[in-house]
Amino acid sequence: MRIILFCGILLALAVVDVSADETADRKLIQTARQGWLKAFFGGDTKTMDRLETDEFSVLTGTIVSDKRSQLAGIKEQVDAGKWFPPGFESVDVKVSIRFVGPNVAIVSGHSGSKGPGEKEPRMLFAVTEVWQRSGDEWRVAHLHYHALEDLEPPAPEPPK
Repeated sequence: MRIILFCGILLALAVVDVSADETADRKLIQTARQGWLKAFFGGDTKTMDRLETDEFSVLTGTIVSDKRSQLAGIKEQVDAGKWFPPGFESVDVKVSIRFVGPNVAIVSGHSGSKGPGEKEPRMLFAVTEVWQRSGDEWRVAHLHYHALEDLEPPAPEPPK
């Protein structure tokens, strides 16, 4: 009986420990993600380079880019003055983090973007991001996103 009780206590402690680690990792991912998105909208390719893994890839529509081409494309747009205006930002509509191992997490859901002074996002996206632990920090390894037409169903047409 003592062995069963002892095993039960060890199991309970393990669950509490994993939960505490997951909570800490969730906060680290959220912080890294906010920095990465801020850097994206700000055209800060140096910060993006640091927060993306070397193998980073992005898929949108039919376009697949690796890290080097993604960062070069952003830098080119920034240098040409064609990037987002200052104050543009990402807004999570409904996003969740799911851990698929001790070093990998998937962020998925709906996100949007809005400009300065806008209360609601002007564009909505379905997003999936793969985050990977690298030493003591989390870095994004993959992004897949596509624009959503509407999150709400269309209003019914009036009777004829």
